[in-house]
Amino acid sequence: MEPHRIRDQRMQRAEVEDRLKRGSTSLSQVLQEAQADGVISGMRVSTLLESLPGIGKAGARQIMDKLGIAESGLVRELSVGQRAALENEYGRLTVLAGSTPGRDQDHEVEVEVEVEDEDEDEDIAPEEMPYNGEGYGIEDWDRP
Repeated sequence: MEPHRIRDQRMQRAEVEDRLKRGSTSLSQVLQEAQADGVISGMRVSTLLESLPGIGKAGARQIMDKLGIAESGLVRELSVGQRAALENEYGRLTVLAGSTPGRDQDHEVEVEVEVEDEDEDEDIAPEEMPYNGEGYGIEDWDRP
């Protein structure tokens, strides 16, 4: 194979990994692209999984063991069932802090936000507060 072609393939694979890391594409989209692209279909499944935010080498290994995917398995070698399981479990788009939904993709993004009730601690008188600061996030709270 020609050196510039290998370099182009590596760059294309690196770009796919980067899109997954940034959250600008989903695993489902990459698996769809792989059906028509020999370079992406030649990527290791472990590399794709490790590129997903929050999944490292150990997490990728656990996922692959759970789904019966070989350690050195390539995307093109995935069975229909393995592909479907990956898409169901890990195929959703992940938006990272600092990324701009809608800029890199043309689809809706679900973002779950948990809001804490700030008035929760206002009803407790100071003398009723625990001395160790339990539940208040204060480990070294001075005792009165």
